[in-house]
Amino acid sequence: MANVPQIAGVTDLSQNYKPVFAKLSNGPVFLTSRSKPAAVLLSTTEYERLADAEAELKRLRRIMQADQDFADMRAGDYGILMADGSVIDANSSQ
Repeated sequence: MANVPQIAGVTDLSQNYKPVFAKLSNGPVFLTSRSKPAAVLLSTTEYERLADAEAELKRLRRIMQADQDFADMRAGDYGILMADGSVIDANSSQ
């Protein structure tokens, strides 16, 4: 069975937060205001898990870019980094 989103109104949260917080053990709670999505409430554990996953994704992207840069250099396709931050194509005539 598909995961059904948990929904609570902002009014529910402001009037009696404990039942809304209790739902967090089952996953995120989508908060609505006037029947429209307003926010998503996460447990600190879930938030930390997502933050760690984002950091790992960024790390893996940097590794993939470095691998591509090394492959380009091995193929003779590289640039020269100038002091002003610009890059000159090492393979082009100047």
